[in-house]
Amino acid sequence: MLIEVGEATVRDRLAQRDGEQSDAIGGRSADYHRKVAAAFRALAQADPQGFAIVDGGGSADQVHTRVVAAIADRFPEFS
Repeated sequence: MLIEVGEATVRDRLAQRDGEQSDAIGGRSADYHRKVAAAFRALAQADPQGFAIVDGGGSADQVHTRVVAAIADRFPEFS
């Protein structure tokens, strides 16, 4: 599963989580995060059966609902 969010959301969430002290990954440049996101997107596009792409925007509850729905779509026997 790939959960995607826009750059502004990533920046806001990292600032909210980390405040002034980012961890080793969160503190890296926006260009680094852009490249990582593009690499994961390429993997997901190359293997659509192996990945569900989920919109990570919105509240934690909204994202959770979308993740559960994506899992249910892929594994209906567990719904």
